[in-house]
Amino acid sequence: MATRFLRLFAARTKPNHLDLPGVDRPFVHDAADVLSGDVDVGDRIVVVGGGLVGAEVAIELAETGKHVTIVEMLSQIMSDCTTNDRVAFGEWLEELGVVIHVDHIVTEIPEESIVAVGATGSLLKLAVDSVVMAVGNAPDRELVEELLQAPGHNVYEIGDSIRPGKIFDANYSRNRTALGVKAGVSADPKEV
Repeated sequence: MATRFLRLFAARTKPNHLDLPGVDRPFVHDAADVLSGDVDVGDRIVVVGGGLVGAEVAIELAETGKHVTIVEMLSQIMSDCTTNDRVAFGEWLEELGVVIHVDHIVTEIPEESIVAVGATGSLLKLAVDSVVMAVGNAPDRELVEELLQAPGHNVYEIGDSIRPGKIFDANYSRNRTALGVKAGVSADPKEV
């Protein structure tokens, strides 16, 4: 009996980049680089983005004694998480003294500061030593496209190659795709 192999591909992601004045300043860093320890940050830090990654980086930095502020454009932080996670992380952030501004959109990053506009039109200007961008990820399509064009390969995209998500999402799409292929039904990638 021949063994059959199934190639499932979950591409890596790359950070989203906001197109705003000052985002290329040397004190502006991506959250992944901060979490991996690849960059040093100052004592006054603004984290732009209050999703799970933004909350995680804020906690990690606040635990080292940094003064951290989160600026989130939505009406609550961690809208991409369960209520339990949101409550637990919220309490942790509060205990660490992390300041949170919701309903604010960062409009520019001048020298040693950030400027954000609130939903009511109020202006927020914060002095910073470092800015950490935690504004989500997008699929890195370069390798995916190369594999899809290669002749003789049956490649099924799963997880982050379709849309960035959590490990649960990648495992679910892997299982659903594998079961669909086994049953002779190819799953629509947009549904996986």
